[in-house]
Amino acid sequence: MDSVVLVDTSAWVEGFRSPSSPVSNLVDELLSQDLAAICGVVQAELLQGTRTLSEFSELNDLLKALPFLTPGNALWSRIGEVGFRLRRKGFSGVGIPDLIIAATARDNAVRLLTLDTHFQQLSQVWPLRLIESFGPGHP
Repeated sequence: MDSVVLVDTSAWVEGFRSPSSPVSNLVDELLSQDLAAICGVVQAELLQGTRTLSEFSELNDLLKALPFLTPGNALWSRIGEVGFRLRRKGFSGVGIPDLIIAATARDNAVRLLTLDTHFQQLSQVWPLRLIESFGPGHP
């Protein structure tokens, strides 16, 4: 890896749950090379999933050390348009948080590491640079 990667919540959670999984190994590699990034939605999703105040504080400190990506100015109209296009294609399960994450990845011209199949649906109407070696049934 030689460029920043936005790591989606699903990849972080897989890494936390299965520390020896291929996804966890990739996240560790990205972290060691200072290439793992987050955005506001991912940060909020991860922090709200903590169980204790000390776990929250520890994770919050870790996340503060990562590059933080933000979406561009036309975020709301763009994700409204993409949501509209998805629904016209018959994809109705992609929520606003995933649209914001996708917009953040696109606006920052970075790849997205995710296990969430919604991003594959999204990429059919809005090209994304997905790291595709993982997904349902990943090794």
